[in-house]
Amino acid sequence: MGNPSRPGILEVIIDWPESKDFGTSSEEEIENLVIKVHRIDSHVPESWAAEEHQNNQQVDRAAKIGVAQVDLDWQHKGELLIVWWAHDTSGHQGRNAPYRWAHDQGVDLTMDTIAQAIHECETCTAIKQAKQFVTVWARLANDKMTDALPHLSLQGEEEQSLRDL
Repeated sequence: MGNPSRPGILEVIIDWPESKDFGTSSEEEIENLVIKVHRIDSHVPESWAAEEHQNNQQVDRAAKIGVAQVDLDWQHKGELLIVWWAHDTSGHQGRNAPYRWAHDQGVDLTMDTIAQAIHECETCTAIKQAKQFVTVWARLANDKMTDALPHLSLQGEEEQSLRDL
């Protein structure tokens, strides 16, 4: 692959001993570890050096942008994880409960992220659906009772008239 006395990054990764890890703490993290190589410097003829250098700079800029986006992604995911934890810990009680819980823990959360977590929460979705079902069922039951009331009162009047006899 390269100079055996001075291995490049690919040789180090490929020949990495199984007993050593990359600083991760669990086997699952190692299995999910993604390694991306954006560019590898190599020796090129001087005629290609200027063009190669320019290409390398362009790739470096793209890599920096990619890393910045990944960092923002992880920061956002970390915040969502905290919001989900706060929402679950506070008992799925709306927006104010996770906000209060996080505030008590010294964590600043925005109402937007809390609303997003509540919107994506499977438990809250199931609760909303159950409430809608109960509301529809209650309306149907109420309508049936309303329809049945004149009949029930008629039976009551008939029963009273029978007693009077």
